[in-house]
Amino acid sequence: MRYVYSLFMSPRRNKKDALDPWEAPDPALAVALEELEYYRRERDRASRLYQAAETLLLLAAAGATLAAGLGAAKWLTASLAASALMLTSILRVFDWHGNWLDFANASLELRTAINQHRLIPDDRRCNEPSQRRLIDQIDEIAARQGSQWISRRRQVVRDLDQ
Repeated sequence: MRYVYSLFMSPRRNKKDALDPWEAPDPALAVALEELEYYRRERDRASRLYQAAETLLLLAAAGATLAAGLGAAKWLTASLAASALMLTSILRVFDWHGNWLDFANASLELRTAINQHRLIPDDRRCNEPSQRRLIDQIDEIAARQGSQWISRRRQVVRDLDQ
């Protein structure tokens, strides 16, 4: 599962000189906040892609219907209909809607774990059991996300093969 986590769920840092979260005074919290930022960024990205693709799909489908009704050139009607079909396939293959929901769910779960960790008094928060508990929660969320992602990918392949 660590492999899946590293490929699909680990935060992508933009800065080469970013601080190592393990060097922070509360390393588990630093790791959790980094993960939370990743899930939020990916949630927003998936949301934008999904909404843009759905909007384009609606425009292409409506345009094809309108073009056919107005007796437009066959190539225009066919192009719009083909665009709608292509967008439908893209939405199925990339499943941005599913990604949006999964990343939103993971960010909520992670935010809950962070809040629970922050409620622990400072003198006990940075001890080994508290740190381990939060890291275990982070790993559990990432593993679940990885499993769900793989399961959805397999379903897409099965659907496309039928």
